[in-house]
Amino acid sequence: MMSQRIGFTRPLPAPRRLLGDVLQVAQRVPVAIVERKMLLTSTAQTRARAVPRPGWCAVFTKAWAMVCKRRPELRRCLLGGLVPRLYEHPGNVATIAVEREYQGEPTLFFVQIDSPEEAGLLELEEQLEHYKTCPLQEEAVFRQQMRRTAMPGSLRRLILWAELHLSGRQRARKFGTFGVVGLPGLDVRVLRQTALLTSTLDYDTVAPDGSVEVRILCDQRVIDPAVAGRALGDLERVLRYEITTELRYLHALEERAA
Repeated sequence: MMSQRIGFTRPLPAPRRLLGDVLQVAQRVPVAIVERKMLLTSTAQTRARAVPRPGWCAVFTKAWAMVCKRRPELRRCLLGGLVPRLYEHPGNVATIAVEREYQGEPTLFFVQIDSPEEAGLLELEEQLEHYKTCPLQEEAVFRQQMRRTAMPGSLRRLILWAELHLSGRQRARKFGTFGVVGLPGLDVRVLRQTALLTSTLDYDTVAPDGSVEVRILCDQRVIDPAVAGRALGDLERVLRYEITTELRYLHALEERAA
C-alpha cells in the first residue's frame, strides 16, 4: 500500500499580497486590448549596433511617453467617490513592472519613472538596471511596498481605494499615468490581462527582422479603443524615426570614441 504524501502550507509572500490587492481592483476596470503588428527593422538594426545598447523596455517606455505627452487624453484617469470625474495630469509618470527575487522566489515590484520622454535611452536603461539589481532595502519604493504588505488586508484596500480616487495628483505619483509590462525574451504571451491604469503598454519579443506585436490595454471609461489604435500608429512612427535617430546618435558616439 502506497504511503500518503502530505504537503505543507506557507504564508503568502508579502509582495504577492500587495499584487493581489491591485489585481482585485483592476478586475473592475473595463479593459479593451488593442493590438498592432509593427515592423521596426531599422530600429532593431540600429539598436543592435548601439554601444552600450539600451534594452527594449527603455526604448518602448520612452516612445510611449512621447506619444502620451502629445495626446493629453492618455494622461487622464477616472476618479471615483460621490462625483466621478476625470483628472488630467500635466506630465508622464511611467509605472514599470520589475521582477526581483524576494525570499528565494521571483516576484513583481512596481517602480515609477517621472517624465521618461525627457530622459536619454541610456539614462532610462541605467534607472531600470538599478531597480533590477539594487538591494531591496536600499530603495525607498521597495521599502514602501513591503511596509504596506504588513498592514491588515482591509486597511490596505481602503488606502488603495483612497489613493486611486481622492486625488489625481497623488494617484499619478503613486501609480503612474501609464504602465509598461511585457515578457521579452520568453516567447510567450499572456492571454488574460487586466490593467489598473488608463493605458498599459505590452509588447512581445522583437524578432530579428524587427517585427513585433504591441498591445495597449486601455480603460474604456476614459479612452475609446479607436483612440488607443491611433496612438499605436503614433508609437510606431516614433519608434521608426525619433527613437531610431537617438539610437543612431549613440552608434555615432561609439564610432567616434573608437
